[in-house]
Amino acid sequence: MALAKTPQEIFALQSFMKVVEDLELDQGTIMRFLRARNLDLTKAEAMLRAHISWRKSNIFEPALSGWKPPKEFMLKFECFHCGFDKDGRSVFYISFDNWMPSRELFEKFESFDFMLFAYKTFLILYEDIVKSQHQQVVAILDNEGVGFTKIFHEIQQWTGVQTLIDIWQLYEANFPETLHKAFFINTARAFMWGFNLLKPFVAKQTLSKISIFGTEEEKWKSAIHEFLPENVIPQKFGGSAELSHVYDLVYDGAIRKMAKIDHSRINNNS
Repeated sequence: MALAKTPQEIFALQSFMKVVEDLELDQGTIMRFLRARNLDLTKAEAMLRAHISWRKSNIFEPALSGWKPPKEFMLKFECFHCGFDKDGRSVFYISFDNWMPSRELFEKFESFDFMLFAYKTFLILYEDIVKSQHQQVVAILDNEGVGFTKIFHEIQQWTGVQTLIDIWQLYEANFPETLHKAFFINTARAFMWGFNLLKPFVAKQTLSKISIFGTEEEKWKSAIHEFLPENVIPQKFGGSAELSHVYDLVYDGAIRKMAKIDHSRINNNS
C-alpha cells in the first residue's frame, strides 16, 4: 500500500478513513487520493467519490470485455517493463521516437479508440501497482530522435493533441499519485514545446516528480544510475535489465503472437 510517511499523513489518513469507510478501499488508495489533494479531507473526498462514480458509470467498462486494441496501437506505442526498484516499484522504459509519427493513427482511428486503449492499459497495470507497497512507478522516457520536424508534424493534428490531453486528465483524476519519479532524457528544445502544451493539465505534485535532461548523456545517465539499481536500467544505458513488452502483459502475449518485435534489438541497441 502507499504508506503514510509523516505524522501529518498518518493523522490525515486516520481521519479520512472514517469519512470514506463506506467505500471499503485499501489504505494505500485512500492515501494516494489524500496526497493528490495535499491532505485536504474535503477535496480528497470529492475527488475519491468522483472517481468511484466514474468507475461505476463510465462508458469504458462495458466495452472492455469484448474490445481488442488495433495491433497498430500496440506496435506503435511500445512500452517496456524493466523490473522493480529497491522498494518494489515497477520501472518502465519508453522511447518516444518509436511513438512518432502517430498523426496518421489519429487520422485513421476515432479518439474513443485511443481513450479506451489508454484506459485498459492503465487499469490492468494499476491492478498490479496497487499490490505493491508504495503503489507507484518509475519511468525512463527517452526523447532521442524527437526533434522539431517530428513535433511540428504531430501538433498539426489538433484532434490528436486534444486526445492526449483527455488521456492525461483521465490518468490524473483516476490514478493519482502513482508516479514516483520520471526521467525525460535526450530532450531537445522542440520536445519542450510539445510538453508545454500538456503542462497546464499536469498537477503540481506530478510536475515536481519529473526531471528533464537535455542531450548531455553524462548528466542524465549519472542521475538514473544514482536513483535506480543497475538491474532495472536498460542495457543501452549501462544497466542489465531484461525488458518485457507491457502489452504482452496487458493483452495476453499479443506482441509475441504478432512476432513483430525484436526484443534483442530493444534490450541491446535501441
